[in-house]
Amino acid sequence: MVAGLAEAVTSIGSDSDPAEVTANTEVPNVGATQTPPGGPPSPATQGQGYSLIQQVTLIKEIYPIQSIVLSPSCKRLLVALNGKGLVLWDLEAQGIIQRFCGHQQVSQKLYYSFCGANEDFICCGSENGLVHIWRVGTARGCRPVHSMMSASSNEIPVTGVHWNPAHPSMIASVNDEGDIHIWAPANNNTGLNSPTTCENCRSHELSKINV
Repeated sequence: MVAGLAEAVTSIGSDSDPAEVTANTEVPNVGATQTPPGGPPSPATQGQGYSLIQQVTLIKEIYPIQSIVLSPSCKRLLVALNGKGLVLWDLEAQGIIQRFCGHQQVSQKLYYSFCGANEDFICCGSENGLVHIWRVGTARGCRPVHSMMSASSNEIPVTGVHWNPAHPSMIASVNDEGDIHIWAPANNNTGLNSPTTCENCRSHELSKINV
């Protein structure tokens, strides 16, 4: 295609009659989409999907990574290591902020969440029926600042938690029994806007789903 275009440009720059060149020279359409043998290209190959702009290694862990969660501000990344706890990374500084431990994760895939108005807390479930909450920057190190039972026994995994962005102190959790719980501050019945009130929570059962 490029060679054909070069030949056309060379012919136009020669002593030939411009009208004759226009009539006899087929200038290829460089921007045209060529149909592959298997049929038309998918939408992703037509510029309508995603493409890799630049490959950059921001973090490097020595243990297998189970999952990642990007903070709402897009400045922090929570990395769940397979059986090795959680690591909070600062994407701008490309360094570790804090490590979190104390939850049980051996075989189940657990889901984690940032919570609090200022992303001050990390919450996750556990294979022993608990929901754990850590405070970023706490003097207690990697241990949770609060844990609450969210299943009928410590043999029922709590696989998912999610923070409510409209109410920074409200968390939802789900376990393998099909129970969904909503956690809210026990000492605050109206304003759920303080990120520090997650340390004292109570549970309200929202619904039970049989799965």
